Amino acid sequence: MASAAVRFCTKATQPDSESINRIQRAMISHPCILAWPAHYSIPLLEVMKGKMFVTRGSHSICMAAHLPSRTGIAFKIRDGAEQLDLTCILIPILRRLDLLTEAEWQGLAPLAEQDIRSFNGSKIGSIKASFSQVNSPTSDTRH
Repeated sequence: MASAAVRFCTKATQPDSESINRIQRAMISHPCILAWPAHYSIPLLEVMKGKMFVTRGSHSICMAAHLPSRTGIAFKIRDGAEQLDLTCILIPILRRLDLLTEAEWQGLAPLAEQDIRSFNGSKIGSIKASFSQVNSPTSDTRH
């Protein structure tokens, strides 16, 4: 999925890219094509002002593309909870990759953590992205 998001970004820079540019413009200008008006991604798209698109699949799959940097992001939440607001994962990823301006971060910071509520509405926890350093192999055989 991440490679599809990257292709979506890079294809737009090629000479025969008018059709992909039309799709990008439609997705950015009318995000409700992909999501209902109250969808969690709408505030993110409004703050980013045409810099990215976000779409999700069932079972907490998210695909996003940050167009200026031509960065594709894709992830799946293991439990697949349909009610999960994936911006609480995506926004910290964008911040970690240094893809947000300070003004964008200020507008999006409140969405970077999601409360978990019980059946009666009491807060019982929260969801927040956490990053750890992954060690790379000592020798890379890719050329």
